[in-house]
Amino acid sequence: MTDYITGLYAAFGVVMALLARAKDGQGQTIDTALYECAFSFMEPHISAFDQLGVIANRTGSRLPGSTPNNLYETNDGHFVHITAMGNSLFKRLAEDCMKQPELVSDPRFYSAIERSKNYLELDRLINQWTSSLSVDAVEEKLNSTSVPGIRIFDMADIFQDPHYKDRDAISKVSDEELGAVAMAAPVPRLSRTPGEIRHTGKRIGEDTLSVLARVGGFSKEELSRLQANHIIYAHENLT
Repeated sequence: MTDYITGLYAAFGVVMALLARAKDGQGQTIDTALYECAFSFMEPHISAFDQLGVIANRTGSRLPGSTPNNLYETNDGHFVHITAMGNSLFKRLAEDCMKQPELVSDPRFYSAIERSKNYLELDRLINQWTSSLSVDAVEEKLNSTSVPGIRIFDMADIFQDPHYKDRDAISKVSDEELGAVAMAAPVPRLSRTPGEIRHTGKRIGEDTLSVLARVGGFSKEELSRLQANHIIYAHENLT
């Protein structure tokens, strides 16, 4: 993930630098370090340590200080993520979904603070409810009562999901060796100049000669000499 985050930050940096250059005509260096880009995602834990001396540790799938906000297992081997930390959301979860209205007035779960203090017991009760139902049944109950929650998708779920299909989130790209290959469609989506996938990835050195000729201005003779001296590698052999 750090590699992806850093690449995205670098791309945004290029855009910001271009916008700045359009105003003052000056270029600049874009510095994106892997560890710093990853560190930026630690945002709340930085201030928590600075102000409270709290050192973040492993918490599993739950979000500390936000309860219930966790993964819960269903009886058919799936997991659903349920987020109902607000009082109104928790009330709908307890009363309308779980059919356990007594939980709303229970002193252990009466407020967001108390729910977080007693998260182990509350998560146990919710998991007891979800594990009595299939993932489809849990999702139906959550959706019908407007409680935020959704199954954890594996790749098979994604390929079958109608929303992914309607959004054309999976592109089929032609490949010389493999035929049609499924790939993630480009994001973000631009309304006027949408992205497209031109190929699945080329052989090593397939673009060497064309790039050096087009961008670098090398002649065919120069490229042939570089290739003969093993300075460059190209899929096409000029020598």
